[in-house]
Amino acid sequence: MASITLKPDASALKIISLARKRDRPAGITPSLNGQTVVLTGANSGFGLATAKILPTLGVARLIIGVRSTESGEIAAESIRKVHPNCSIEVWKLDMLSYESVQAFAQRCAGIDRLDMAILNAGVVKLQFAKSPSTGHEDSIQVNYLSTALLSILLLPVLKPKDPSHPPGRLTLVGSSKAYSSAFAERSGVPLLEEFDKEWSGVMAGSERYGVSKLLLQMFVYRLSKLVSSSDVIINNVCPGMSQHTALGRQVPNLAFHLVGMTMQALWGRTPEQGAWTYIDAAAVKGKETHGSFIFGWNMFPFHPIMYTKEGEEVAARLWNETMAEQAPFGVKEALQAMKA
Repeated sequence: MASITLKPDASALKIISLARKRDRPAGITPSLNGQTVVLTGANSGFGLATAKILPTLGVARLIIGVRSTESGEIAAESIRKVHPNCSIEVWKLDMLSYESVQAFAQRCAGIDRLDMAILNAGVVKLQFAKSPSTGHEDSIQVNYLSTALLSILLLPVLKPKDPSHPPGRLTLVGSSKAYSSAFAERSGVPLLEEFDKEWSGVMAGSERYGVSKLLLQMFVYRLSKLVSSSDVIINNVCPGMSQHTALGRQVPNLAFHLVGMTMQALWGRTPEQGAWTYIDAAAVKGKETHGSFIFGWNMFPFHPIMYTKEGEEVAARLWNETMAEQAPFGVKEALQAMKA
């Protein structure tokens, strides 16, 4: 059953109980022999742990997209030493810049094959900041807008050239924080401009992060309606809370910091456990997850607003504004290529 068919349930207790299921279920050790994989945000945390696991599954070529290629090379070199038969490449990708996203996607288009893309790059901002390149607030730019652009531009590369081959895989990393989002901006017209208004405080930063992941849920569902699961399977996965995240270091308030660290210790996954949620979504789960949200190893319902008329209207406005803004970077052409 796809996420949209499930009954909305944003129960905090249920989310926490799922997060406690840290260990991966039996039987999710897929064979990825000879495959080429793109992984963004692999310098630390779940992303780095995923980069370490993929070569053990037979991946022949791993392309790591990172903002700092220097940091990326340090991480990649440690993996190369253990897995010399896997070609590990570090490519520049600045998610605060549409031009950088487009250049990365164009570089991907030049390779012989791309089997899988796991888009893990994301930020939690606890102080308001705007991208100097786009003028959009950082959380919305990285977690939603640039992730959406990269997703669409990679679709024609992920689509198998031979129809007899299995579909490509596109997994976008989301968050259960989407469920706690109040989404006060939803009535704004135009919608994207609402997110550029300045905010302040830890709670506002947390809300903005949740909203960015809710927008991603809306995007994944809409995109899945335009792309056949026989070409590319698209899904959205939440890895759960991490025990080893550096995000808590940004919190200036000691009380908030201690609460966050306590929650991570109680409910957080290790980097390796979180990485396996990515691999499960991208390499084990099948067409049944196309356009769905995966959490706790299972498909999970979307944010309740997505089951309402208001949510449908907001999602349509979000899609239209996103396509209009990103038209200069080739989104229409990429989607048209998927129909060919």
